[in-house]
Amino acid sequence: MAREERTIASATFDARVIQYIVLNAAMICIATVIGIPALIVVVPLTMVLAKIYFSRLRCELTDRNLQIDKGVLVRTESTIPLDKITDMQMVQGPLMRLAGIHGLKVETAGQSAGASGATGTILGVVDARDFRDRVLAERDRVTENTAGTPAPSATALAGGEDTAEVLRDIRDTLGRIERGLADRS
Repeated sequence: MAREERTIASATFDARVIQYIVLNAAMICIATVIGIPALIVVVPLTMVLAKIYFSRLRCELTDRNLQIDKGVLVRTESTIPLDKITDMQMVQGPLMRLAGIHGLKVETAGQSAGASGATGTILGVVDARDFRDRVLAERDRVTENTAGTPAPSATALAGGEDTAEVLRDIRDTLGRIERGLADRS
């Protein structure tokens, strides 16, 4: 039976995220000369989509995971185990500074190298530094609780077995598997 997760903190988001998204879209249009006439359509459409995005933005810290929900057309629900989080970076580019918001990038152990290089990115968390510190403190608590559990290889060797003996057993087992596969061919 799965254990219920306890919510520790829920992030609140700054409504200036909407301004940031609209400003970002407008800057892209202005940067491309072709996009300047499209500003008349792009800005109002982006405003509507940004409001929907903002209303669906959610980030919760539980006693085991960080859950991030976001998106308009493509909805993303990420559940990041706390013991896999290696770092949370605070990001604030020039447009974010102009809008007065911060971004948080969640990095995990074993993450795939995507375009952003982060498992989860959260825009506009109110008191982003405090939320980041809270997540990292909870991560430290979780990893300290599991740090006392020996790794499987350490458990096998703790029984008094010599490393060379374990490796010989593995070699012999692999040999039997290879012979069994050869007999089937």
